[in-house]
Amino acid sequence: MIIFKQLSQNWTIAEFHKIRRHLIPKPGEVNSFYRWDDLNLGMDVEIYEVTYHIVDCDEFTKNFFTRVEIQLNRNEEFPYDPFLVNQEKMKPHPRTTTTQILRNLY
Repeated sequence: MIIFKQLSQNWTIAEFHKIRRHLIPKPGEVNSFYRWDDLNLGMDVEIYEVTYHIVDCDEFTKNFFTRVEIQLNRNEEFPYDPFLVNQEKMKPHPRTTTTQILRNLY
């Protein structure tokens, strides 16, 4: 299992790994780990004392669930994040070089 964090479009990295691929233990159970059949869209999953809400998955996962004949729930919208909304509103300022300034003077 891999968990990605949603980033703004201006971010230089396309996707940011929040949790890398490994066996993730189920909370409160000894030697019990999450399996693919424990997960579905729209559900909450507790991982290392943090609750994540599954809103979407990649095409590989969708195809896998189709092959094993498990119905995936509908995709959900990512939750509203005021920080990301404000970041999108901020436009990068155009940069001017000294050469451009000198050309405009003469």
